[in-house]
Order: sequence, then C-alpha cells, then structure tokens
Amino acid sequence: MTTITLEAVPDGVPAPYVSVAVDDHPEASARCTVWRTHGGRSFRVRGLVKVSTAGLVSGLDTEAPFAESSYRVEYFDESGIFLEWSETEEVTLSGLEPGWAWMHDPFDPATSLKVRFEWSTAAEIMRSTPSDRVRQPSRSVGIAFAGTRSGVEGLVLDVWTPSFADADRLDAMLGLYDVPGPSILCVRTNRQMRIPATLFAEVPKSLYRPYGARRGSEHGDWSMAVDEVAPPVEAVIRALLDYADFEAYYTDAGGDYAAFTAAYADYAQAQVDYSIAGYADA
Repeated sequence: MTTITLEAVPDGVPAPYVSVAVDDHPEASARCTVWRTHGGRSFRVRGLVKVSTAGLVSGLDTEAPFAESSYRVEYFDESGIFLEWSETEEVTLSGLEPGWAWMHDPFDPATSLKVRFEWSTAAEIMRSTPSDRVRQPSRSVGIAFAGTRSGVEGLVLDVWTPSFADADRLDAMLGLYDVPGPSILCVRTNRQMRIPATLFAEVPKSLYRPYGARRGSEHGDWSMAVDEVAPPVEAVIRALLDYADFEAYYTDAGGDYAAFTAAYADYAQAQVDYSIAGYADA
C-alpha cells in the first residue's frame, strides 16, 4: 500500500512548506500525480505531476495553504491510463500571523517574500456569475441561463514592504524590463482574510509608492487589483535542491564524495534533505 509521508515546516526556506514523500507504489504503476485538497478544492502539487514511480517521489509543496490539507496520489500505467487512487493523508501548516502573507512566482519558489497587508486589502470580495437572459412576449420576466460562478475578481491587494530589497524582489516577480514574468502571483494567507488560502492572482497593473524615501527610510507600499486565475502549468517548477548544493555543502565542510555517502542511508534519503537547498547560491 502506498506510503505518504507529510511534514509541515512553518520555518522552511525559502518559505513555509509541506514536505511530501511517496513510496511503496502499486506494482503496475509507471507514473503518478500528487493532489492536495483544502476547502473543497483540489490542486495538483507543483512538480509532482506525472512523475516516474521508479523510486521515491518527493518534493516541497510551497503552495500549501496555512490550514489543514489532505493529500492523495493518482497512479497511471505505462500507457498513461488511470490505475487507482491512494489513501488520503492529512497535514496542517501553521505559523502565519494575521495580516501577513507569503507571495512568490509559482514557477520559482526561491522568489518567496513575506509581506504585510494594508487595511485596504480584501475589504471587498467580489465574485460574479455570467448568464444569458431571454425575454418572451408571453412572460413578464425573462428566463436566465446561468453559467459557472467565477473566482475572485477585482480584489484589492495592498501590501507593505519595509526595504528596497523586498520591493525589488516583488517587482522582479511581476517582470523586469528584460526579464518578463508571468504576472501571476501565488498568494498564501490566513483564512481570516476570507479569500482563498492559496490564491493565484493575475496582476495586470501594480502601483508602488516609495513614500519612505523622502524621509530617509526604505518603507513603501504596493497597490494591486487582481483577478483569481487557474494555477500556471503545475508540472513546471525551478528545482530547489540539486547536485550543486550537495557538492558545495560537503566541499565547504571539508569533505568529499565519501562524506556525502556516509551522511545518508541511501540516495532516497539524500534527495529529501532540503536543509541544504540553495547552498550553492549562498
């Protein structure tokens, strides 16, 4: 039977995350997709979409909400035909103070930034239901053919950044002159805000006010009016842990490949040692 191991890491780097490890796959399986469910909505876990079941399947869910979530695995055979679902495991990620949020480029968790909401954020939450109305001469009122209710629309996200460095990071998430960005942010906040705990927000425009610069400080705030959109392709993600991290870490520690192999029982254990993720870039 499939084994799903989950660990909530509220002080994780580059941001709070849920560590996901899946083993003991069905014998007939060739690939699998890990799903997360919260609040009646299910999402594929980024980076764990149609991955090989030849060994341990693992990753960091940096889109996990600050709440209780359940995870299960969808299995496929060599031809891509669905086989079965695993049992469900639950985990709770906590540790985010009210009025704060984590934001990042969905494709690159390393861009994660913690920001404080202004009072104007999510003061009004609007969703719409498109419909077609038909009027008939014999009826005093029309007939409505309603569609599907939308996600959040025109949501005000006003945030405060304490430094130019944080402002530059948020600016880069939205795209620079020569480095285009997706203009979609993954925003994670507390359910007290009454917006989706994991919100994929399209940001067509942003307004930055570096008001502190005139007084010798680096404080500033941002105003954004966003619409909720589907997550960008979940199979794509910038890896947080690679061979260069291991090489840099054990070289600095005065070791070599022998020290690396001695530190772990097997390669499966090494590939989930996210404590050294990003070491090569440090």
